[in-house]
Amino acid sequence: MSSVFVQIGQGGNQLGETFFNTVLRPEDIKRNRRCPAFQFLDNKLRSVNVDSERKVINQLKKNPLLRDENLICGLKGCGSNWAMGYYDSNCNLLAESLKIIQKESEKCEYFSGIVILHSISGGTGSGFGSSLVKALRDEFPQQYILSCAILPYSSGENPLQHYNNILSLSSLQKYADGVVILPNDTFLPTALHKNSGSSTNVQCSLKDVNKEMSLALSGLLYPTDTLASANGYSLGREPWELLQQLCPLPSLKFISIVHQQKRYSTWKQSNVLVGRGENEAYDFSQYVCKQQKQTERLLTCVQWVPDPVVYWTANSHLPGEKSSTLTAASNHGRVTHWLQMALDKAKAMYTAKAYLHWYWKYGADKSDFEKAFEATEIIIENYREVACMT
Repeated sequence: MSSVFVQIGQGGNQLGETFFNTVLRPEDIKRNRRCPAFQFLDNKLRSVNVDSERKVINQLKKNPLLRDENLICGLKGCGSNWAMGYYDSNCNLLAESLKIIQKESEKCEYFSGIVILHSISGGTGSGFGSSLVKALRDEFPQQYILSCAILPYSSGENPLQHYNNILSLSSLQKYADGVVILPNDTFLPTALHKNSGSSTNVQCSLKDVNKEMSLALSGLLYPTDTLASANGYSLGREPWELLQQLCPLPSLKFISIVHQQKRYSTWKQSNVLVGRGENEAYDFSQYVCKQQKQTERLLTCVQWVPDPVVYWTANSHLPGEKSSTLTAASNHGRVTHWLQMALDKAKAMYTAKAYLHWYWKYGADKSDFEKAFEATEIIIENYREVACMT
């Protein structure tokens, strides 16, 4: 069940680069040993990289695992503006992206879906990302689409981020099958903690935050023993089993993830648990047997899910990790706090008519905002209704 990974915009491409560096062992690359979940038979990555400008794409050309024809760039940036990315980006960019993704999908042994990595605060990841996801849904109506969306810092990254957030998420809600949310505010403290050591002057770079996001994603998407075939071959089912388990309802699509070294007793909220480590599968399974009923009770899971908590194991560490890890993924109502905050700020700006001329300039109109506000309100209401049913 092969996947194609599509990275969009500066944020998505930088995260994608870190992600593939995380899941591929350097010694395997040197010996031409491939990881089927992420590489084709010729060892090239199952990757398509798209940006509206050349800077990041030019840097990726140095990576021998990427196909040159899969590095796609436009003629100009999108100015951190959803409308510019959605309506005004180079028209050839969308057509070329679809062409290359179609070509890559035809190389797959059994093409099951597309994993998209992007940020929703800027112009390319949010605007062009929305346009591409919509086009991919038309092009691949039977395949899965999983968005891995970087959420901006709540303190603010650019003056248009709240508009971009709502416009992008409403589109993802409509066309994607699931959205893994990656809040910068969540992963920054972990990166700071790892960098702290004995120093009082702690510094943290964008690469450090991307590394933490990549570890969390790899904890979920890297092949597990649980989902391997009878002969131990990885089928790359992890992204799609994740969607089937966590997103059974089309109205509830937002997935949160947490990743850390093994501390089993600290886990109280999740629907999918992934334990990894040498000789750890047995220990983890024993823990599961003892804690399953308690875990399900603490989670207050909805009754209509056949298996409210699913456990995957792998009897090996993640590449580059020296200790056992536990990754948790959940679809729960906490996302409504962030959605409500983003919605309130976007509405306040809209009422004040702040920066709207920047959107009208590139083809957006009032209906784009009104539909996005309504869609976000429906998402929040759907999560609250389910919470009342548990």
